[in-house]
Amino acid sequence: MKKLLCMLPAMLMPFMALSAKTYVVKSPDKAYSLKVTAGEGATSYSLDYKGKTVIHNSPIGILAADGRRIGEGSVSSSEKSSHKGSVDVIVGKNSRLDDNYNQLTLAYDNGDYRLSLRAYNEGVAYQWTLCYPGEITVTDEIFEADFGSQPVKVLFPQCETRSWTEWDLSRQPHEINQAYRNFEREYIPYDSIAAIPGVAISTSPALFTLPDGATRVAITESNVYDYPGLYLKPAGGEKIRGHWAAFPKTVLDGDTVNGKQFYSTHLVETREDLLCRLGFAQWCQLHDPRCRLVGKLSCRTLRLCR
Repeated sequence: MKKLLCMLPAMLMPFMALSAKTYVVKSPDKAYSLKVTAGEGATSYSLDYKGKTVIHNSPIGILAADGRRIGEGSVSSSEKSSHKGSVDVIVGKNSRLDDNYNQLTLAYDNGDYRLSLRAYNEGVAYQWTLCYPGEITVTDEIFEADFGSQPVKVLFPQCETRSWTEWDLSRQPHEINQAYRNFEREYIPYDSIAAIPGVAISTSPALFTLPDGATRVAITESNVYDYPGLYLKPAGGEKIRGHWAAFPKTVLDGDTVNGKQFYSTHLVETREDLLCRLGFAQWCQLHDPRCRLVGKLSCRTLRLCR
């Protein structure tokens, strides 16, 4: 039977670490083992499935405009927990899904931010949570998946990266990059990640088939609010990394009367050199007595599905 490993980037929640140490959380059925190394330099993770390494040691983190590097702090505490429940499904084949997982939570720099990692029987997930008051400007995020040295086949929903001419309401032309406009892309097959053009990006999910031909990994995300969605691009060899659309700087309201410009409303024309500005007071939740505000950035999930 073929195995489908669906990889979803983890949820964002910042913390900080002490000296480097490796922590492990396993799925309830012990099939999935998610390891994270934190406390010295960048936080990194690896993923095993039934004793076989699927994702080799890969970095994760967040970069802020003020120089803060989420994920490079010292781990002040770690805590494990388990959850068993269900989730009601509004649309789909099943009306209810099991929601059973083991969780590991690392608190960095005395609770300035946290990293939560979950291992389900169906996959794994991680999430950063920022506990800073006020506002933080995110300039970049770090997410990589290293599949090792052997070629990994890919179904890559590749984006159009050319610029097309769009017209505003005054019928003035503007050159608009098409890369971040459409999430219904053709899945282009590649025999390896290394074969993907360096300038190419894809929407998520993307599907990877490991050298054994039977194990597949899908990378995607969930629970993204007030944060740009995940794109993917090659990172050299058999590595893939995250890529995000920068924050809009100028926006074009297009000519909706012109039939040829079907998606021409509120187009981003130019972008800032940042991903987002997070004002936690506007959309935070109470989480910890010592941490007044918790800002949820977005959710990444590393999920393996049989």
